[in-house]
Formats: sequence, structure tokens, C-alpha cells
Amino acid sequence: MTPSLRARWLWVLMVLLAGCNVVQWQQAGLVGTLRDAGLRSRQVELGDASVRVWVRDGAGTPVMLLHGFGTAAHWQWAEQVRAFEGRPLVMPDLLWFGRSSSRDLDHGLDPQVVALTALLDELGLERVDVVGLSYGGLVAVELATARPERVRRLVLMDTPGRAYTHADHVALLRRFGVDHVGQLMVPETDEDVRRMMSAAYAHPPLAPDFALAQVREAFFPPARRASLYAVLDALERDLERLRARPDPSAPTMIVWGRDDAVFPLAIARRLRERLGPGTRLEVIDDARHTPNLEHPDAVNRLLSEFLADP
Repeated sequence: MTPSLRARWLWVLMVLLAGCNVVQWQQAGLVGTLRDAGLRSRQVELGDASVRVWVRDGAGTPVMLLHGFGTAAHWQWAEQVRAFEGRPLVMPDLLWFGRSSSRDLDHGLDPQVVALTALLDELGLERVDVVGLSYGGLVAVELATARPERVRRLVLMDTPGRAYTHADHVALLRRFGVDHVGQLMVPETDEDVRRMMSAAYAHPPLAPDFALAQVREAFFPPARRASLYAVLDALERDLERLRARPDPSAPTMIVWGRDDAVFPLAIARRLRERLGPGTRLEVIDDARHTPNLEHPDAVNRLLSEFLADP
């Protein structure tokens, strides 16, 4: 764990001892970090979609950060805003996560692309660099493929893109001893939350049982379970159809946690081969599925270098 994360969780434990809600306390801190960095949140209505987005003006090519499954933008990218000091930033909550929603009954990736394209139009942004983590990386691939003129450079972080196969999916279920990926990604019990955290972190933050219950209540309440499962079911349903699509043409860097058990490193190597010569693969040691949270300084250096404006 990095010093910043270790210090944060020591403070969390102090808050817990004081009887406060750790999720609410942590969220307040992250929101404060974003606001101090010049970002402001907006709720943007885009046809069937309502998207919550954090934005910041600046000079140079805007950077759009797409979060992973089950969370919201401010929970996953607060450590990365300092990698882009002075640059415009766009950090949306993807549909059906955080404060974004849609009346569209299709929970697949294509409605995400439609909403993000409309969001860029609404914000007046013609071309962006895109960074996507896990599920957000799958969305990033579809956006860069469907609208190549809108994506200058692409960073795929612990996300399999079109290299993911049905055999990979079966192997994932076996590794975690589940019958459906929702049993891993949509936890129902304290033990489920611990398993999910162990998949995300090489060194999971220390958290007592009542903090785990707060995590479930905040991110995976019963009212949201149906839509979260619908997102996962759509991914499995569309797997072969998406694999048949062309790959994105934007210059791409792949960033991966060496010990990722959700999407093992072999998939990253296969993805690099599929995307072809010139695609970079950067491996972060002592990290699992969220290297940007465990090793923000190392990840930020890679992002700053690869996404630097000419």
C-alpha cells in the first residue's frame, strides 16, 4: 500500500473508532480532493440518460477517466487528478453507476458509448484522451472503435478488451468459486466484500465487519442489484459479438497489475499482441486489479508521459 493510502486508512480507523460512517467520511474526503483540484460536478440530461460528471477546464487535450464496475468516478480517480495538472478533465459516472442512470432497457456497452458521445458534444469537447479501468476500459474500447475521431490516445487498465474469451470467463468463475460473476462483483455478505477487496488489492485495506456492511449499503443496496446484474449479463451475452468488431486504432498503452486474479496478466499480453506493434504494456508490481489505487505515483508517471501533449 502506498503511503497516501496507508495514511488514509489509518485515519479511517480513527473515524471508525469515533462511531462515524466510514464510507460517508471517505467520500467527503475524496470530493474535497476533487474540488481542491478545480473539478466541479454537474448532472447532465442527455435524452434517455442522466449523467453525473466531474469536469475541469484547462489547456491542452482533455482527459476522460472511465471508472470500473460498481463504483463512481470520484471513488476511483481522485489519486489521478494530480497527474494532469492544468489539463481539462472529464470524469463521468457511467450509466447505472454512481449518480448516472438511463431509461434505456439495454444495459450493454453501446448505450454507454451513445451517452459519452452526447456528453462530449454537450461539453463542447471534440477530441479527448481516454483512460479506462476494468469495465470502464471495455467502454473505452467501444468508444474508440465507434468514434475514432473523438479519441486521440487510449489507456486500458486491467481490462481485457476484445482479447477476452468464453474460456477466460469460465476460468474466472472457477478461480473465485462462483457460478455467476455477480457473486464476486455484487457482494451480499461481509465475506463477499472481503473477497472483492482481495481481488482488487494486493494488500486490502484493514476494515472491521461493520465497515464492510457500510460498503454494501453504499454501493450495492438491494434496489441496485437488478441493474448491476443486468450490466454483467449484457457483457456475457455480447461477448462474441464484441470480439468480432474491429479493434481501436488510437495509439494505446496497456497498464496491468502483475497479480491481477480477475484478468490475469496473460490476457494483457494477448491483448497487446491483438492490438499490434506499437502498443505498450506496462506492468505494475505488487498490484492486483486496481493498480491506480495501490500505486498511484507509478501509474501517474505512466499516464503523464503517454498522454503528454506534443
